[in-house]
Amino acid sequence: MPAVKPYDEHEVGAVAQSNYEVLEKLFDLEATTVGQALRQQLFDQTNEANLRAVLKIEPWKIVVPDDVRLMVVDIENARTLTFRPASKKPGEPDIDPSEKFYVLVLPPVPRNRKTADSSRKDYKEAQAWAEAWYHATTDGHGM
Repeated sequence: MPAVKPYDEHEVGAVAQSNYEVLEKLFDLEATTVGQALRQQLFDQTNEANLRAVLKIEPWKIVVPDDVRLMVVDIENARTLTFRPASKKPGEPDIDPSEKFYVLVLPPVPRNRKTADSSRKDYKEAQAWAEAWYHATTDGHGM
């Protein structure tokens, strides 16, 4: 299964910025409950077409071609999301080794002694930037 992720070296900065905006919400840097709701928004989808449509809009802004299978991995809540294609018959494997796929990895909220003080957002912010850059430049999966 070849992993697929659009990559344009001229857009890495813009992608990192966009990723940061999502991570800022996932990590709740503004001390709201947006992060969990954003994660749940993806897991509420009932098929790949709906998930693909949600990923295209704010704040995600991730365009996944129709011929690419999707998987979401939420490390914070220890769960995954995939969909069995309607074309698969009982007993057939869910994924054909020749199918392209994209894995969206939702990192956990940073938690350590540096995040215990709610007045300090610098550590979570630094982690969000590190994740944003990593996912903008990594091949095969993304934030």
